[in-house]
Amino acid sequence: MKRTVRIAPVCAVTLLLVAAAGLVAVPAQRPARPRPAPGPFPAAPKAARASATLANGVAIVAERHDGVPLVSVSLVARVGWGDAFDYSQASRAAAVLGAQLERQASSIEAGTIGPVLRGLGASVSATAEDATLTTAARAPAPSLDGLMASLAQLVQSPARDGDLEVAAAQVDQQRGRASQVPWVRAEQEVRGLLFGARPGASAPAAGPQPGVAPRTGVALRPHETVVLIVGAIDPALAVGIGARCFASWAAPGVTPVESRDLLPRPADRVVFIDRPGSEQATIAIGLEGPPVGDPSGAVFEVLNGVYGGYTDSRLFRLLVQEKGWAYGPLSQVRAALGRTYFLARADSRNETAPEVAREMVALLDDLAGSPVPEAEVKAAATYLAGALLLQRATAAGRLAQLTSATRIGVTLDDLDAAPGRLFSVNARALQAVARELAAANRRVIVIQGSHAQLGRRLSFLGEMRVVGAGSRSDASTRLR
Repeated sequence: MKRTVRIAPVCAVTLLLVAAAGLVAVPAQRPARPRPAPGPFPAAPKAARASATLANGVAIVAERHDGVPLVSVSLVARVGWGDAFDYSQASRAAAVLGAQLERQASSIEAGTIGPVLRGLGASVSATAEDATLTTAARAPAPSLDGLMASLAQLVQSPARDGDLEVAAAQVDQQRGRASQVPWVRAEQEVRGLLFGARPGASAPAAGPQPGVAPRTGVALRPHETVVLIVGAIDPALAVGIGARCFASWAAPGVTPVESRDLLPRPADRVVFIDRPGSEQATIAIGLEGPPVGDPSGAVFEVLNGVYGGYTDSRLFRLLVQEKGWAYGPLSQVRAALGRTYFLARADSRNETAPEVAREMVALLDDLAGSPVPEAEVKAAATYLAGALLLQRATAAGRLAQLTSATRIGVTLDDLDAAPGRLFSVNARALQAVARELAAANRRVIVIQGSHAQLGRRLSFLGEMRVVGAGSRSDASTRLR
C-alpha cells in the first residue's frame, strides 16, 4: 500500500521557516480573556395561531409559517387509550392502523384515495409510537381544502376484507425483526421494567399474535384525535377548513380518555438478556422521571443533557473521547402514559463492557451526590434551549414539535415556554432533582450480551435476572 505524502506549498513552508528564524515579526499573543457570561435568553417569536374543538371531540390547531409555500398536516391519534385492555395491544393496533393507512394512501386503484392525493401533489406517511398513531401529510397551500377532505376520508374509510390482516402480518414481522437488534431489545426491556412488565416480556412474537388482532373497538376515533396544521396559510382559515372536513366524523361511545397510573414496578432492578457467543454488549439504564407538565421537567431535561444528551456531555467525553471504550453512547428523555423517563445506552466490546457499565453508574452517582458546576449546567441548558428555537425556524421542525407535544400530552403553552424554562435552570435546581431522581434505588439496568463471558464480571451491579434473547412471558409488554 503506497503512502501518500502531502507537500505544503513552498510559500507556506518558507513563511514558517522565516518566522521561526525571527526574520518576520510575529505579533505577541494576547492573554486569553474569560468567556463572557450568557446574556438574557431571547424571547421566542410567537406565531399566529388558531384552534377549535369540534362537537365530536376532534381538536384542530393551526399555526402560520411562511418559510415555504406548503402546508403540513399532522393527525395525532391515541389509539385505544380509552379501552380497558393491555397497553401493548393498543401499541400494536396503532402500528397496524398506520400500516393500513399508508397502504390506502399509496393505492393506485381507481376509486381509492391514492390517486386523489397524488393529484393534489400531496404525500402521506404514518408512524406509530407508544400507542399513538401519527399521520403526516403535506401539499401546496392552495391544496389544503382537498388535502384535509382526503385525510378525513382516509381515516374514516373502512378497511377492505383482509387488508387489516395483511397489515397486521407486516407489522408483526417488522416488530419481530426489530427486537433482534440488541440496542432495540435493551431499550424495550428498560421501558418494560419502568412501566410494569415482567422481565423477558418485552420480546414481541415474530409472527401473527392470536387474540390481539385489531378489532372494531380499536380504531381511529374523533375524541382521541388532534389535527395540527402548519404552513403559509391564515390559521383561522385553516381551522375552518379542518372543521368542515372533520365535523361529520362520528364514532359510538365517545368518552373522555383518562390518563392511567403506572403499574407497580417489578422487583427486578437488573436484567441480563443472554446472547450466547456475542462479542459485544449493550448496557442500558433507565430512570423514572416526573409527570409530563411537571415544573421539574425542564430540570430533568438539563440533567439528561449534562449526563449524555449531546456530544459535550459527561458520558460522551468519558467513554468516547477519553477512554475510547464505547461507540454511540447517548441518553435521552422520553415520555409515555403521562410520565417522562430517562434512558441511557452504550455499546461496547466484551473486553471493556464491565468498565463501561461501572462508569455509567458512577456518572449517575456523581450527579446524585455532588454539585454540578454552574458553567456546565448553563452550557447544557443553553444548548437544549437553543436547539428548540432553531427547530422552530422551519415549518417541518415546528410541526414536529407540535406533534411530539401532542403525542405525549404537553400543552402548547408549555411547549412555547420550554426554551425559556430550560435556559433558566441553575445548578441548585439540578442538584435537588438529581438527588431524588438519579438515586440508585430508582434505576433499572439492562445488559445484553454473553452471560457466560460477562455475568461474573458484572456482579458488582447486584442481583440480576437472566432471560433469553428470545424469551417472552405470558405478561404482555406495557410499553414498547
